[in-house]
This record gives sequence, structure tokens and C-alpha cells, in this order.
Amino acid sequence: MSPFQRVRRYVACSLVAILLSFGLLPATPAAAAIPLIRSELNGLCIDIKDFSLPHGAPLQTWDCWGGAGQRWYWDGRLLRSELNGLCIDIKDANPARGALLQTWDCWGGASQRWYWDGRLLRSELNGLCIDIRDFRLPPGAPLQMWDCWGGAGQRWY
Repeated sequence: MSPFQRVRRYVACSLVAILLSFGLLPATPAAAAIPLIRSELNGLCIDIKDFSLPHGAPLQTWDCWGGAGQRWYWDGRLLRSELNGLCIDIKDANPARGALLQTWDCWGGASQRWYWDGRLLRSELNGLCIDIRDFRLPPGAPLQMWDCWGGAGQRWY
């Protein structure tokens, strides 16, 4: 991890600690295990870019460190972030291949409903799979929707 990445993580963790101490973020009980979603391609996790709280933050892969921006829980067919309670959403409800993923207010539309198909995470909007754009290995790769072909960049655990 580069010095810049360490500083960024330190600042993000400090911000969360401050927000938790003022009651501005909900604290999750330790017993409520919220899973990390890891890629079989590189072992990286689905992550909210820059630990961003507002809706519209892009999703990416990042080193798994277990922060709230990497922990997700099922709410019916919705995948919610522990960081801000927002849902994994296909940007602009775009049904096309290459549509990017973001966090957004949970409203339950097809662009926010997901289901497991083996190790693939499919969208109810279009049946496409969550995919690491361009099969990128390093941290920071954006997540997109693509035809389900079962490659390591589409398999999650």
C-alpha cells in the first residue's frame, strides 16, 4: 500500500470515528457480521470509492480492509452499504453493457435488485453481471455491468 493510500485510509477511518462519536452514523453491533464481497480475479473487495457518504459514489475494487465502505448486507433483493445504508445501483438505471455501478438511495427498482447465480451477481434490470471493468487487477478498477460469461472478474465470494 502506498503512503498516499495509507494516509487516505487513516483520514477515512478518523472521519468515521468522529461521525460515530457524534451519532451521525449508525453503529452496527459486533455480532452482526456483514460480509465483504471479494473478487476471485484478484481477491479485492467491492468498495465505495474514497469512502464517500453521499449517493452517486462510484463502486470499485480495493484492498480488503473491512471498513464500512466495504461491508454489505442483504435487504430483500437489495445490497445495502453499512457505511451509509445506500444501495448498490446501476447508474441511471442504464440497461446497457458497460453501465457503471454506484451507491444510491434505496428505492427498490430493478437497477437495485440483485441475485446470486452461483458465484455471479446478476441484476434483475437486465440479467447482466457485476464485472471488473477491463479485467483490471490493481485496486481502483471500476465496476460495471457486462454479459455473464463466468470469468474470474465476474465471480464473487
